Amino acid sequence: MRQYRWARASLCATWLSACLVLLHMPPARASDLVETTTQAPKLHSYRAYSFSGSGFPSFNVFRTAPIAGAAASAGMVVYVPGSGCGSNFEIRHGKAEPGWFDRIRQLAGPGTEFVAADRPGVKLFAQPIEPGRGDDCSPEFNEVGFDEVARGLAALVDDLVRQRSVPPSFVLLIGSSDGAPVAALAASRSASVTHVAMLSGGGDNQLEELLLSASTGKSSDSNERLRSVFRLLDTVTNPSSAPKVLWGQPIARWRSALSVSITQALLDAKAAVYVVGGTDDESVPIASMDLLAARLLRAKKSVVLERIPHADHALSVGSDRPSLRLEMTLASILRWAKGERVEGVDIVLPLPQQ
Repeated sequence: MRQYRWARASLCATWLSACLVLLHMPPARASDLVETTTQAPKLHSYRAYSFSGSGFPSFNVFRTAPIAGAAASAGMVVYVPGSGCGSNFEIRHGKAEPGWFDRIRQLAGPGTEFVAADRPGVKLFAQPIEPGRGDDCSPEFNEVGFDEVARGLAALVDDLVRQRSVPPSFVLLIGSSDGAPVAALAASRSASVTHVAMLSGGGDNQLEELLLSASTGKSSDSNERLRSVFRLLDTVTNPSSAPKVLWGQPIARWRSALSVSITQALLDAKAAVYVVGGTDDESVPIASMDLLAARLLRAKKSVVLERIPHADHALSVGSDRPSLRLEMTLASILRWAKGERVEGVDIVLPLPQQ
């Protein structure tokens, strides 16, 4: 519709009344979820799709069998991956295998519909040489920021919910690392999302996170660390000189990460919020997450804050079973989405009852 208006702008001088009608019409909405034919074996409990529509680039979707019949009101969980152009599935030994996120599906159980979405520009099953980076990603991937990803994700969720004969009992977005701010933005754009969980996602934006990290302590080099942050900001905000990729990430990603307000996105969303991070996370200062939770609490937003002692960016603790603590948190998030009370020694908010 937008291209139509520009192409026909000259006609408005002649047929003003007709053009005014067109300008007041809502933008055309079209979206398609098309199953992808692959040479790979069955994707465990999933099927692969391509999702496209207006206002966002197309992307791959991996989905379990749709809930039908008497269980149509069962919940829906959508996983939002972090940085990098790796697909949620990869070919290993001739088989299409899911990433770690499949553990969420297992914990959710067979009565919950589970969805995982690749970023736009990610090729089906593709894995970069260095996971999490954007150095060897497609031009399409490098040109997409958080907002475009969130718009597509919100459209996907709303479409899947509309397909249900009965609305799901809950719609939970789980975003990990860079997927956390994307999940928050998608929740603010979707009428269907009821819960959003942010794993190691930091605070309001990455500019605040970098400044907190740089200014911590009393060392003599803190001023130079701050200068490096401001140099980054200056580079990112100067479109004439900014490179396509900076520090291993697309410049479009940096622009989003430094400018977005996750606080406002979560306040705009109707979804309840679960924020979790590790005290030993070297990628994201946990203080930024604490500030985010405090801002949400001050605004009377429903928020759960979980701080895991000694956990790193992957929420791993120890060496025997490093993923055990993460699985405990995921189980807690799933119970929370189902309406159960959240409890645990590492839960800071809601405050324990006296």
